[in-house]
Amino acid sequence: MGFGVYGRLNWVDNNAPSSVLTQTLTDLVGGVDYHWRWFRTGAECEDYDSNYSQYQALRFYQNFDFRLDDRSSLGLGFNETFYRYPENGDQTLYQFITTYNIQLWSSLSWYVQGGCSQQDMPGNEQIQGSAQTGLRWTRGKLSVRTGYEYNNLSTTSGSFSEQRDKNRLFAYLKRSF
Repeated sequence: MGFGVYGRLNWVDNNAPSSVLTQTLTDLVGGVDYHWRWFRTGAECEDYDSNYSQYQALRFYQNFDFRLDDRSSLGLGFNETFYRYPENGDQTLYQFITTYNIQLWSSLSWYVQGGCSQQDMPGNEQIQGSAQTGLRWTRGKLSVRTGYEYNNLSTTSGSFSEQRDKNRLFAYLKRSF
C-alpha cells in the first residue's frame, strides 16, 4: 500500500531571434496517487503556458492489474481528462484500455489488447477504437513480435462526419548487443 505526491516542471526559454518561430513554455504538474495491491488511482492538475497554447487540465486515472495465475495477467485502465482553454472553451477526453497476456511456453507469449477514447471539443466529437493481438518470442538477445492491429476513427464536426478504418499486420525483429 502506498500514497504518493509528485510534481513536475517543464520549462523552455528559447532566445532565438524574433524572425525565427520557436516555442517557449512553462508547464507545471502536481498530483497525488494511491496504490494498493492490484489497484492504483490518482489525480493531477496541470497549468500549461506556451506562446503556442495555454490551458489548465485536471486528470483522473484508475488502473486495475490482476495476476490471474503464474502465467497470465489482465489489466484495465481508465483516464478522464478535463481541459480548459482561455479562448476556446472546454474539452474532455475519456480513455479505456484493457490488456491480457499469457505465457504459452518459456520463450513464447500471446497478448490481446483493446481500447477506446472519446474526445469532446466545442462543435467536434472524436471517437477512436483500437484492438491488437500478437505473439512475442524471445531467445537470449533476439526477440520477435508479430501480430494484427485494427483502428477505427470517427470524427463529427457540425454537419461533417468522417469514418476511417485501418488494418495492419506487423512483424518486428530485435537483436540486443
